Amino acid sequence: MKKIILVLILSCITVHGFAKPAYRENMQNYLKKNPVQQNSQPRVLSFHFDEMHLNVLKNLLAIEKKVTLIVDSDVDMNHQFPRHLRNSNFFEFLDVTTRQLGLQYEVLNSKTIRVYK
Repeated sequence: MKKIILVLILSCITVHGFAKPAYRENMQNYLKKNPVQQNSQPRVLSFHFDEMHLNVLKNLLAIEKKVTLIVDSDVDMNHQFPRHLRNSNFFEFLDVTTRQLGLQYEVLNSKTIRVYK
C-alpha cells in the first residue's frame, strides 16, 4: 500500500511539478505583455456567388471587417456578376471584383473604402 501511495505522489509531482520550466514562465510573461490579436491573420475564405451585387460586397465588408464601403453615385449597385474565388480574403475579393467591373477603390482610412469609376 505504501508503494502505491509513493508512486501516486511521485507521478503527481512529475506531472504537475513544483517548479515550472523557465520557458513556460517566459512565454506566459510574453503573452501577458503582447496578447495575440483575435483576427491578426486575415481569414482565408472561398467565395462562390452566381449572382453578386456591390451591395452584397458592401454588406460583407461591413459585417465581417467593420469597414464602410462608400460607393459613388455613378456606380451601378444592382449590376449582377458571378464571383468564384478560392482561398482569398475580403480585400482580395474587393480588388478582383472592382477590377472586373472596371472600377477603382481608395482606402480613405482603416475603416473606410471608397469605390469609384
